[in-house]
Amino acid sequence: MRYRGFHLNDWDKCTGCGNCADICPNEAITMQEIPEIETEPGKKNERPQIDYGRCCFCGLCIDICPPGSLRLSRDYFHIHFKTGTFNLLAKDEKIDKESFLPLDKYSVLKASLAHRKKDNEGFVPDLKYSLFEPERVPMPQVRPEERKLSFIEQVLGYSKEEAKREASRCLECKLCEEACPAHLKISDYIR
Repeated sequence: MRYRGFHLNDWDKCTGCGNCADICPNEAITMQEIPEIETEPGKKNERPQIDYGRCCFCGLCIDICPPGSLRLSRDYFHIHFKTGTFNLLAKDEKIDKESFLPLDKYSVLKASLAHRKKDNEGFVPDLKYSLFEPERVPMPQVRPEERKLSFIEQVLGYSKEEAKREASRCLECKLCEEACPAHLKISDYIR
């Protein structure tokens, strides 16, 4: 199903890259630092917070999410009089068990960002139709039979066309630079 309601985010998959915030046409997504999450190479301790006063539910954030952690649910109702309640740090049932209720405990009269249906996914990423090419261009290597005869480099490197194709996958989130042990400025090199 491709319905578009409130956001869900799998924090285990999310890398905190911020591509969702960058592509949002309404600037409805901001990245929030979560001190409880440890940073590691290739993963930030930031997660998307959505302002539903600005979100148009276009789904671009879903289509640009490299790990596919961000999805939209089929929850649409948020009944509250305070405007400050329209901001949500996107989570899913694994992280926020209190807000996601089974159908027998859910009431549409209490529907809000803190009272949602469990197992109610709608718009999910489909990498066949993503806004970037998720598949890496394989790096050519010398076969082991040839390698064992000399001290030549194992990795041959890309041709010019292969390098351009691989570089076109870059979303400029710079997570690769943070993970690189040599601290290369990869996004500058790609440009």
